[in-house]
Amino acid sequence: DGHEVVYSDTDSVFVRSPEATLEGARRFGEQISQRFTQAGVTFEFQSVYSAFFSHGAKKRYVARQVWPKEEMIVRGYETRRTDAFDYQSSALQEIFERVLAEDIDGLLRRSRELVAAVRNRQVPPSQLVIARSVRPEEQYNESTREALPFLRVFRQLKEEGYDVIPGMKVAWIVTDSRQSPQAIEPYVEGRPLTREPDWEYYADRVAQTLARVTEVFSWDAAALLRGNHQRRIDDPPPPASPKPTTTLDTPLDEVDRPARRRTRSLNDWN
Repeated sequence: DGHEVVYSDTDSVFVRSPEATLEGARRFGEQISQRFTQAGVTFEFQSVYSAFFSHGAKKRYVARQVWPKEEMIVRGYETRRTDAFDYQSSALQEIFERVLAEDIDGLLRRSRELVAAVRNRQVPPSQLVIARSVRPEEQYNESTREALPFLRVFRQLKEEGYDVIPGMKVAWIVTDSRQSPQAIEPYVEGRPLTREPDWEYYADRVAQTLARVTEVFSWDAAALLRGNHQRRIDDPPPPASPKPTTTLDTPLDEVDRPARRRTRSLNDWN
């Protein structure tokens, strides 16, 4: 019907609505759903987004949902990883807010500042804590147990007299990522650390995370760590600023088309 597919993956299709209002977008979504629902196939209209950003990788995107409820939807980024830490997650959340607001200059500047703050040791160690629940030791492969940081922390805390049992969550700070396995220190709230965090390790982690967004605008992790963008003669020109658009999310069973790297946002309904 000539409606643009903004993004698709194995079970979803995101279609740009021709309507500029929320109610209009909802009606459009219901019409599409009813038209393409057939015997054995349900084309369900699920939500309306006011802004959408995809890095290009399948199942990795962020969007501002405005219906059926208002919230930010995040899929496939570091916020869901088991080894994510608070500073990393909050930094990415801040960059998401800026990219959905089309503040590209601001998000690039702020990304550099967030990485630099770690390198300059301006971030409280409590924001760098990695935590994970621990199962009974026999449930882990014997050949890899010694390398598992959470299992090493669990053992150390137990040796130090802490009341830890399988199923509990333990926390730690990486103090030297160059060692094999990494040097770590258990983190216990209220107990001072005996060693400094590996600031370069954490700065690199933050840079790698934010680069999942900023590299779309020609800033990779190395550039964020340097704090400047060194363009080469053969570099492609920077992408043009994204144009406002309206999107809605219509899931569809058994659709598997490659996602397209682009930023999508829409006009405010005010």
